[in-house]
Amino acid sequence: MKVLSSAYIEPASQIPEFPSLEILRAEGIPVVSEQDFAVEMQNLAQRRRLLLGLIHNDGWAWRDISSQVSNRSKEFDDPILERC
Repeated sequence: MKVLSSAYIEPASQIPEFPSLEILRAEGIPVVSEQDFAVEMQNLAQRRRLLLGLIHNDGWAWRDISSQVSNRSKEFDDPILERC
């Protein structure tokens, strides 16, 4: 993250949307409570703003790299990613 600051990447003004835990829950994977998750995500707010700034600087949008509903490997139908 220090590299982003030294490369003159400005943090975005907003924090990107938090990822959903529903995909993990649907697969039976234990997760923390929504409240605990929100606290941890808030602790990462500055880092997430910097990452969003980098994404915007490269001409992308958060939705281009984040999926709220599916496993991206299935969405891309990439045989290499499907093995992951």
